Amino acid sequence: MASKKYQRKQYIGCYVDQNHRTLPYGRLDDDAMTNDMCASHCCSFLNDATFMGTELQKECYCSNATNNDNFVKTQSIQCDTLCSGNSNEFCGNRFRLSLYSIECSPDTSVTSCPPTSINRSTVIPEVTTKSTVTAHSPSTVRVDGLQINNPIMTEEELTKKLAVLRNAISIDKKETNLYKATKMSVYDSRKSSRNIGIVGIIVLVVPVIFIVIMDVHRICQ
Repeated sequence: MASKKYQRKQYIGCYVDQNHRTLPYGRLDDDAMTNDMCASHCCSFLNDATFMGTELQKECYCSNATNNDNFVKTQSIQCDTLCSGNSNEFCGNRFRLSLYSIECSPDTSVTSCPPTSINRSTVIPEVTTKSTVTAHSPSTVRVDGLQINNPIMTEEELTKKLAVLRNAISIDKKETNLYKATKMSVYDSRKSSRNIGIVGIIVLVVPVIFIVIMDVHRICQ
């Protein structure tokens, strides 16, 4: 939504303010307050601002009410405090508003953006993926899913280069740590498991030694 600026204001009288503010929006406290400053602030704060009021020298309040039928008017003499930013005009008093109706107009100022320049010498040739191996023109070659614009090498050279690259990046599954891990025995650090292993070896070796001794003894007889 475009911001708006203050266009015109008209004084309509001195009105009562209260803790529940008569003009509830955009409060501004400024030691340089004037009625023009308050009108500009309200148009900037509310695009549909309709009323503004100054109070107690330096306070500004805004509203977008459609009419002032619910505002409580009082004697103009009660708004006798001079504006802190202009001693020639009044800015309400304590809980008294110097009330103005205002009109806001659209702010038509346009911020221009500098043109964007492109250094075409730095543009990278486009590479897109396709599924065919064709040569459409001398400036475009597609090789195994790669479309390369402005190639330096021929299609045959690119094919050979691609084969070399595939071999370079191929992975021998048997050389991976994951595959090797599946072929390794599980190591058990417990003493009981180690003792069981030793006993097992003895159980397997003793019968063999006994058989060998018996054979040697029978031969010697």
